[in-house]
Amino acid sequence: MNILAVSTSQKHPSVALMLGDRLYTFVDESGSQHSVALTNAVDLIMTETNASYCTLDCLAVDVGPGSFTGVRIGIAFINALAYSLNKKVIPVSSLRALRCLAENRNSKVLTALDARNGNGYYALFDGGKTVVEPSPCVLGEIAPLADECDGVLGDCFMRSDVFTAEHILAEACLSADSAADCAAAMYLRPSQAERLKKPD
Repeated sequence: MNILAVSTSQKHPSVALMLGDRLYTFVDESGSQHSVALTNAVDLIMTETNASYCTLDCLAVDVGPGSFTGVRIGIAFINALAYSLNKKVIPVSSLRALRCLAENRNSKVLTALDARNGNGYYALFDGGKTVVEPSPCVLGEIAPLADECDGVLGDCFMRSDVFTAEHILAEACLSADSAADCAAAMYLRPSQAERLKKPD
C-alpha cells in the first residue's frame, strides 16, 4: 500500500511516505510557518523518492488535538490534495499516534496532552483496544489513572514524548476502514474565541 501522511499539530511539521514495504520520513525543524514548511516537506519527500501522487492509495492526516492553527493547516492541505487526486483520507488522532511510542502497544497505555491551565486531553488503551476515546479532562483528576497504567505517553505527568507523521501513518494502516472523502479536526472543547464570545 502507498500512503502519504502528514502531522502539523506539534511544533515541527512532519511527513511520512510508505511505498510498499519502504518507509520515508521527514521532520521540518527549520522554524518556518507550518503552511510553508508542510508544502516544502511534501514536495521534498515526493521528489527524493521519485514517487507519483497518482500511485498513492490514500492519504492520512493528524486531526488533533494539538495546535489549533497547525491542525487546520494539515487537514486543509490533505483534504485539498485528496480532492484533486480523488483519494480517500484516513483521519488519525494525536492521542492514538502517541500510542505507537509504547514499548508494548498491547499493554495498558494512557496518552495525554497538556491543554494548559490544568486541563488536557487523554485516551486510554488496553490490550490494543480503546477503553476511553479521546476526551477532554482535568489533569489532576486523571493522575490516579496514570498510576494504574503500564505506560503514560504525551507531554503531561513529567513526560515529553513527541510523535511524528510516521506514527500517524502507522495508526492509519491499522484503521484503513475509517477512510473518508475528507478529514475534520478533532476539537474536543470549544476554542478560546468561542469560550470568550459574549452571547447576543
